[in-house]
Amino acid sequence: MSVSVEEIRNGHAWDSWESAWNTLLSQSPYDLPFMRHEWISIWSRCFADQGDRVTLMATDGDELLFGLPLMESRVGRGPITLRMINSATNSHSFKHHFLCKPERPDAMEAVWRHLHNRRDWHMLLLAYVPLGHPDLTQFLDAASRWGHATSIKPMYDSAILPISGTWDEHLGTLKKSFKKTMRRQDNRLKELGQVRLEVLSDRSEILEALPEAWEIERRSWKGEACSAIASQPQLVQFYSQLADAA
Repeated sequence: MSVSVEEIRNGHAWDSWESAWNTLLSQSPYDLPFMRHEWISIWSRCFADQGDRVTLMATDGDELLFGLPLMESRVGRGPITLRMINSATNSHSFKHHFLCKPERPDAMEAVWRHLHNRRDWHMLLLAYVPLGHPDLTQFLDAASRWGHATSIKPMYDSAILPISGTWDEHLGTLKKSFKKTMRRQDNRLKELGQVRLEVLSDRSEILEALPEAWEIERRSWKGEACSAIASQPQLVQFYSQLADAA
């Protein structure tokens, strides 16, 4: 068994790995939609400068063992310029990870050997990576073995409401004053009009409804802050293409 590491910079070369990429992802503990080949492709088209995009891939023959989508960038100027390798992420990525075949730790070692030998970068920064998984520990351990310092900085904690039993049983544990406030708010909403749940499954109907969804979001505080999807053509393109692909 021999591991080869390749840097994929060409869009056509990246496209040719779609089936193998999604197959390896389906075998991963982090089978996230944000790591599917389609998501990464659309994200890259909408947010990435194609000249700076690189995907590290470790293979054994035609078998994909490891994959990590990255972006190369520079921070600062002159003698204090940092050459960065960043995960292909931004605030619309939600979660990110690398793909790695569990029974082939030699692939991760080969990737770090490749990175170490490049010597043209100062920092590798992976964002939105879930903590606590053995793959991440192995990745950091491999970095240390090749002489690279590592650090973890938590970004945020997800808001979680733990519920045991049914929803009605949970409501029974809430304070009377809180439930009274909920009923009052519910009645005020009903005075504004009937609330209906509409589920669209036809592709053309979904694409037609998207502008209405953008408009609803724009009417919130995001419209004034210019952070709504409708405020940025780049985001309209990104989420429209995601909806179409999904």
